[in-house]
Amino acid sequence: MRKETKTIFIYPTDGVWQGQMEAINDSVDIPDGYTDIQPPQPAFKVKFIDGKWVETATEDEIKSMTLSDDDTPEPTPERLMIAQLTLKIAKLEAKNE
Repeated sequence: MRKETKTIFIYPTDGVWQGQMEAINDSVDIPDGYTDIQPPQPAFKVKFIDGKWVETATEDEIKSMTLSDDDTPEPTPERLMIAQLTLKIAKLEAKNE
């Protein structure tokens, strides 16, 4: 008989989620400092306050943590060659399976 589990999310005393989560038996009570409410995605600097997740990062902080289309580097000839070789290897491995 397989026991059901649920994912719980850990928030330290300051309430800021650091990305930690774990699975516990579904019949176990959720301990203090944990919740089964999933943080929003994307989550930059979310805090668990009064039973819900709240994004506390400023717009400037969020901009500094994300890439815009302008920030994406152009692929170099070397990177293109590596990508092509990786694809060839994957095709050969798939063919030999």
